[in-house]
Amino acid sequence: MELKRSVDSCGSKIEYYVNKEGQKNGEYKAYHINGKICEEITYIHDNIHGIAKVFYNTGQLYRESYYIRGKEEGTTTEFYDDGKKKSSTNYKDGKYHGISQTWGRDEKLRWYGEFKNGNVHGKIIQWNRSNIKELENNHNEGQYHGKSTIYYEDGKLHYEAIYKDGILESYFSKRSK
Repeated sequence: MELKRSVDSCGSKIEYYVNKEGQKNGEYKAYHINGKICEEITYIHDNIHGIAKVFYNTGQLYRESYYIRGKEEGTTTEFYDDGKKKSSTNYKDGKYHGISQTWGRDEKLRWYGEFKNGNVHGKIIQWNRSNIKELENNHNEGQYHGKSTIYYEDGKLHYEAIYKDGILESYFSKRSK
């Protein structure tokens, strides 16, 4: 294997190994202009494989993912620049699969979603900065299915709808706060 060194269009230093066929193979590292690590990735035959990490220019971890043959697999976690968890998303064969969550800087849950094979499957719930629920939807294989509810900023009901396989069956709206 041969070690390659170059500079990208932003002026950042890049180091990676290539095999006889010229494919990225082994450790890949990219650095911010300030010299701190930006990315640490492992490649096998030009596909990301294993743990992939992306860092803020301070050196603090921003994102950690796991790949199998170029596709995300398992949990990908993102962090704020102060190290607090920002999001957690599960993947299977490169598609959303399982639970995905996002937190605010105050560490309160802001968004929750359930996925299956890349499609929304189950609940989607969103909260505002006051930790009041803004919406809750149910899905089946990517389509609205069951109750879908939207709330005003103060948490009072705005409207509610019932879906079956993506088709609206009934709707209720509370027009005033």
